Amino acid sequence: GCERLFSSPVPPTMARHTIRSLWLWIFCLPFGLAGAMGPAQVALWTFMICYIFVGIEEVGAQVEQPFEITPMTGLCNVIMFCLDEIFEMPPLSTCDSGGEGLRESPPLEDMGKLELL
Repeated sequence: GCERLFSSPVPPTMARHTIRSLWLWIFCLPFGLAGAMGPAQVALWTFMICYIFVGIEEVGAQVEQPFEITPMTGLCNVIMFCLDEIFEMPPLSTCDSGGEGLRESPPLEDMGKLELL
């Protein structure tokens, strides 16, 4: 189900157009602010507005491709390993079994090393 969503690319021209328009606006911003305030204030406000809008653009780019940020394959592998472990485990007849038949799940650092079955 998610393979189609995962494999569909985001049009690069859309991302390029957005960032180019943003940089053009940021470049023109000091000229628009120059008559209303002093040079130090223009620089300060330009920096703050640039930081905010470039941050919003970066968040938007990350939201477009969530699978590149979240290690979905690793998380799915750990879940599958745990489910296999649960279904393969013999039922415990008493609480004093001493942990026989139990295996440890892999540490989270090894999530990417497991293969998808």
